[in-house]
Amino acid sequence: MTHYGLSFNGTISHNAFLFNQSQNPTLTTNGGGLIVEGAAPDGTLAENSQIDVDGSPALSDGIGSGNVVDANLIMGNTAESGEGGGLRLQSINGNDVFNNPNAPSHWYALSVTNNIIVNNVAGWNGGGVSIQDAVKVDFRNNTVASNDSTASAGWSGSASRRSAGRPPRHHPPDRLPACCLPPPQIPTAPTPGWWPRPTPAAPPRGCATATRRRTPRAGSCRTTPASPRAAGRPTGPAPVPPRPPAPAPPRGRPPSPAGR
Repeated sequence: MTHYGLSFNGTISHNAFLFNQSQNPTLTTNGGGLIVEGAAPDGTLAENSQIDVDGSPALSDGIGSGNVVDANLIMGNTAESGEGGGLRLQSINGNDVFNNPNAPSHWYALSVTNNIIVNNVAGWNGGGVSIQDAVKVDFRNNTVASNDSTASAGWSGSASRRSAGRPPRHHPPDRLPACCLPPPQIPTAPTPGWWPRPTPAAPPRGCATATRRRTPRAGSCRTTPASPRAAGRPTGPAPVPPRPPAPAPPRGRPPSPAGR
């Protein structure tokens, strides 16, 4: 909803502004749910012309006096191309202040009270509420919570207006600023079980005997005593027992066969 230009003693109350969207890919659009704004400073001729027409510098005429925004629910709205995802107050004052600088009672006032403004999103700034060029706004007893601004509309993603159109600066890898250098890598000790076992040194030649073994200690050989079980055992094959001698034949004449 939009309140645009001069309007006196207007009241916007007890409404629900839910899931509205304000978007234009080429122009800045503000106020996803509700916008209250005065007429543009350049006037209708300069703003609505099909060609580029500039008006003289001027102030807005404001929105008028006696306006009230009270007891509204503004939830789930988006202003993807501008400011004020839920509520936008823009150019509330202008010539009324310029013409009466020392008389605040003649300035246009706006009362915004008892509203709930939640879960709104703006593409520039002011996810819930955005107020610009407003010097006499009574904003009280409102709940503004869980709103967000993405800063992704227009040139808001750049560093500043002065840097617009300027090519980005590139630093060679060996001349990066201190803020861009990666953090130093701190070496950490590996797990003790990860270390590989050392390979034993090759023993010298000529150290292999029946009672000796090879040892990598200082490249020398030493005699190793045999185990108790192996004590007394021959190192070669088991001996074969001798065969018993054949019995000698009896002396004398051999007996005659039976029956002879």
